[in-house]
Amino acid sequence: MTKILHMLYAGLLLAMLTTPLAAAERPKIGLVLGGGGAAGVAHVGVIRELERLGIRPDVVTGTSMGAIIGGLYAAGYTPTDLERVALEIDWSSILNDSSDRRLQHPLRRDSRLEPLSVQADLPIGIGAGGAQLDAGLVDGVKLTAILAQLTTRHNRIEDFDDLSIPFRAVATDLTTGEPVVLRRGPLVDALRASMSIPVLLPPVVIDGRLLVDGGVSNNLPIDVARQMGADIVIVSSIPPSAKKTEDLGSFAASLGQTLSIFIHSRTRDQVATLRDDDILLIPDVGAVGMLDFADAPDTIVEGANTVLAEETRLAALATGRFAVPRAPIGDLRNAAIEYDRIEVEYDGRLDPDVIRRRLDLPASGSATGREIETAISRVYGLDLFENITYSHEPDGRDEVLIIRARQRNDGLLTPRFGIALEDTIGEDGDFTIAVGAGIPELNPFGGRFDFDLSFGNIDAVQFRFEQPLDLDQDVHVRATGAYVNQSGTLFQDLDDPLSEIIVEQAAVSGELFWTPGDWGRIGAGIGFVHQTVDIRSGTIPGTNIDRIVEDQIPVSLTVDYDTLDDPDLPRSGIQIGLSYEYDVADDESGSSIVLDALGAYSFGQHTVSAFVAADGEVDPQGFDPRFIGGFQNLSGLAEGELLGNVTALVGLRYYRRFGFEHPFGKEAFAGASLEFGGAFDDWDEIGNKGGFLAGAIFAGVQTPFGPLILGFGAAEQGQYAATLNLGFRF
Repeated sequence: MTKILHMLYAGLLLAMLTTPLAAAERPKIGLVLGGGGAAGVAHVGVIRELERLGIRPDVVTGTSMGAIIGGLYAAGYTPTDLERVALEIDWSSILNDSSDRRLQHPLRRDSRLEPLSVQADLPIGIGAGGAQLDAGLVDGVKLTAILAQLTTRHNRIEDFDDLSIPFRAVATDLTTGEPVVLRRGPLVDALRASMSIPVLLPPVVIDGRLLVDGGVSNNLPIDVARQMGADIVIVSSIPPSAKKTEDLGSFAASLGQTLSIFIHSRTRDQVATLRDDDILLIPDVGAVGMLDFADAPDTIVEGANTVLAEETRLAALATGRFAVPRAPIGDLRNAAIEYDRIEVEYDGRLDPDVIRRRLDLPASGSATGREIETAISRVYGLDLFENITYSHEPDGRDEVLIIRARQRNDGLLTPRFGIALEDTIGEDGDFTIAVGAGIPELNPFGGRFDFDLSFGNIDAVQFRFEQPLDLDQDVHVRATGAYVNQSGTLFQDLDDPLSEIIVEQAAVSGELFWTPGDWGRIGAGIGFVHQTVDIRSGTIPGTNIDRIVEDQIPVSLTVDYDTLDDPDLPRSGIQIGLSYEYDVADDESGSSIVLDALGAYSFGQHTVSAFVAADGEVDPQGFDPRFIGGFQNLSGLAEGELLGNVTALVGLRYYRRFGFEHPFGKEAFAGASLEFGGAFDDWDEIGNKGGFLAGAIFAGVQTPFGPLILGFGAAEQGQYAATLNLGFRF
């Protein structure tokens, strides 16, 4: 027995003496993950197979998407965790900062019932420092929020050497063009900076340096892995895009190809430094575009296949190694974050308390990453910010949830535009061009001023000033002014036009609104309208004169219920706008009512919408004209071609979304509508006289300025019209 114990002690002593020597002799392995946009998801497959072989690197370096995958892996994510991140997160969506419209404040969101005619914002702001373009096509708010959620367990780690695997991310100094190796600070900031794709995403400021995507200066940081002590490097390099000429028609595709060519011209310099013992893996993902995240499942497989092709060499490298299984990180987006208070940091005019209340989070307690993401989306929907981030930091004995917001373009003038071209077959073509601008942030409560100018088929000048009266922005006042000059045709019967009528109107109004929730608002107001009506021939209906000049003082009550997900091409939700007016200056005309309602329902890529609209005096006594006509407002007729005391419209619209490569992206749509309505002397005439049956077919593409739509309409009396529209509601 004693002999056996002596042998065991001798064996244990030998193991203790030889293990450090073996560890010292074992080469240090570095894993280098290159950038490549959506194709970089292949790194997940590479890591999965390396772990299967028992190879866990001693250091990890990465650029752009390689930094995100590598950073999460170094922080402790398992291959299964990484696959979930790659497959379950809608990366294409988070690279589009459009917040959920239903979370936007009614004061700030675009609406079908918006009194301003032009809606397409230009990516430019005019501030105290002059005019400047937006730093990126998207602000990156969603991307930053997702990365913050994914790294929430590691936000207290300042030195990346203290992660499960020492890690470095590479970004580029936008001022000097030099690579910047990020080794400390918040992990979320390093990952976000390394993937700040030029033009698409704005730069990130770290330690006073303006940083963009590391692929611009060092897309394959082999040298960084060497500096960290790697003896052998395993390099996963994403090949340059191999798209065909016909696949490069969109802005996104052209941008991706341009960056790919530029980046990979520098990658060759790093590849040239590889030694015989190093292993270069090149996944077959050349056909995957920069934003083709929908191909993630196949992209991961290609990464795994690349490791399998080199399994013999890698297996030799794995000798004597064992990757201790990690506990799964789990879904950190649903993990609760405990905090004692919320602090808001903002560099603009808006009172930080407005932001704090808009978050709609408990003052203290806990919230999951997804809940914080939704809260940030609610704030971002105020449309004032270039960027919003959050962090969870200690302050003495307190845990503080810090929300940091940065003002967009000094908070000053934001231009916008719109264009509508219309050719009514057999008649002269019409057009309407509009330009406008807004000052979105006038004071601490969030007052804003907007105006627009349109000319062509409709000549108009409009302005609007809105001012919240409380920090919750539940109550606000609105002052509006407008001048409109518009003409239409008066009909005896559907095929019997009487004369052209010209309506000139100048109006001012003041309204008080209460916003009980994001679903809409209730308002009351009073206005003054000076109106002139001229008829080209004959007399105005209900009179024996050819010109009416009158003043109106309407008192109004308005209710707007709105849960549409999009004001132009909604896929779900309902909007019902109802307005009642009483003219206190005219006892005979009395009251009028306006109804505008739309509901949308989708199944798959298909969407069906039903809509109804009506406008007119309750009991018409004279002639107070309303206009109707135009695309999906009796298609086939010119814009506002018909007029009468009462207008009414019902319709049904169908459209389908599909993928189609175009200069602005890949999202396109096509559909048709059927409409029935007209202009009438009074409400009874709707049933007695009937109306027009009209319809349209249309197709278009989504652009950064809203949908670009080409439509062709026809009405039952043989009227036809073609329409091209960008930046206008319809």
